[in-house]
Amino acid sequence: MASKLIERSLIYLAKKLKVDLLSHAHIQIGIAGYNNFDQTGEKKVLEFLAKRNIRFETIFDVGANDGSYSLMLSKIFPDAAIHAFEPVPATFKAAEAELQGTNNVKLHQFGLYRENCLLDIYNDLENPNSQISTVYADGLKEFYAVNELQQTKIEVKTLDSFAIDQGINCIDFIKIDVEGAELSVLQGASTMISKACLRIIQFEFNDFNISSRTFIKDFYIALNGYRFFRITSQGLVNMHTYTTNHEVFKYQNILALHPAVPGFETDENIQF
Repeated sequence: MASKLIERSLIYLAKKLKVDLLSHAHIQIGIAGYNNFDQTGEKKVLEFLAKRNIRFETIFDVGANDGSYSLMLSKIFPDAAIHAFEPVPATFKAAEAELQGTNNVKLHQFGLYRENCLLDIYNDLENPNSQISTVYADGLKEFYAVNELQQTKIEVKTLDSFAIDQGINCIDFIKIDVEGAELSVLQGASTMISKACLRIIQFEFNDFNISSRTFIKDFYIALNGYRFFRITSQGLVNMHTYTTNHEVFKYQNILALHPAVPGFETDENIQF
């Protein structure tokens, strides 16, 4: 009875102070907290993983953007071979400049997708330096109020075919940030996934997944048996088995770990 009274009092106070309790709750579990790598927890989770008894020999950065994430990877995992993929010409040049002199990062000017083909990708014509590029034009218009789109033809390949070409047998960590096409990247890695060769996967989930008609459930299906955690600035929130409560189309980074990766068998949250 007392707890209910306290709850009602807090809700009443939040309304009076115009505090958005839903947004506050989302941020506590790693949703809609976009900012720099420290505040999103992305740097902290890499540092956390680097201290674990886990092998990191091959790393993929899919959607490398301006190269800043790959640069961070190279500093935290200096002995790993890092492959970074950025298909947009202007953004690729920015990544080239950012990664100049970084010996363990190889930058590729194409993307990864569910098939080998050419795709149209879009960004803001009025703001060509925007870091948001997507194959879903409607998402830019609806969610980011972009009026004029710049369209670019890009090359994409499947992860499976690239791995064969490069003689890569296992990927220890892969980050996928491709504005709604994350599941398509995993669909192009079906052979590697079936052979348990993608060990740790970090993928972004946001409002572009509305445009791609992709749900969290689709990732649970594609990565059957993996353990799912949501990344926050304080640690990892255990997502457990699938529930429709996971379907929140706001910015978040999710870590999926193959069951063979040691140290994540817990049902609890994990603090950094």
